[in-house]
Amino acid sequence: MRTINEDENLFLLNVENGKGNLEDIETEIRKHGELTDDLSLLKVEFQAEAKKDELDEMFTSGDRIDVALNPDMIYEDAKQLYKNGKIDQALELLKTGYTNDTANQKINKLLGLLSFKGKDYTTAIEVLNNYLKTDPGLHEYWFYLSIANKKVGKYEQALEASLKLNDIQPDNLSNLVNLSDIYRLMDQFDLAEKVARKLIHLDPGNQNGERLLKLIERDRA
Repeated sequence: MRTINEDENLFLLNVENGKGNLEDIETEIRKHGELTDDLSLLKVEFQAEAKKDELDEMFTSGDRIDVALNPDMIYEDAKQLYKNGKIDQALELLKTGYTNDTANQKINKLLGLLSFKGKDYTTAIEVLNNYLKTDPGLHEYWFYLSIANKKVGKYEQALEASLKLNDIQPDNLSNLVNLSDIYRLMDQFDLAEKVARKLIHLDPGNQNGERLLKLIERDRA
């Protein structure tokens, strides 16, 4: 009766003693009994040392995280993406930067603008509010904030931002159009008409002013 060896360690010992050479391995096996397998089908390989990722040799994991979240790099990369017309990618990158550092004004400034232009008014409102707490002197951002709030139906907040800009630039025609329209939407028709007439006084024949007066008259009825 034939007894088959089931001890895998014995075969490994034979491989070791045969130093990986098939003929020598066969010799070692025959010392323990009859050879039953065709060694020509056997391939012996030793585990090689794992290759290190080339990036791992350049950066530690901590370094890679620092690079990925570096606000200056995020800002520059996003700005370049925007210039190349890749607005969605720029926004995604800026939102990542904003999530990790809401106090970075360079990121806030660009993210606020691109969110507004991209009609992501909810994000625009949050970021513009955050930006203007530190830099209230950027007048056009009060205008963007007012428009964004108006677009989502937050008329009180839209009015507040528009009035803020009106205090700074009382003759800003675009803001006067917006302010009159906000008053109209809030059913404050007297104030809406007053602002519209001021607009026409400053810019006779202004089409937006004329249109507003018609809308006010219609909504008043």
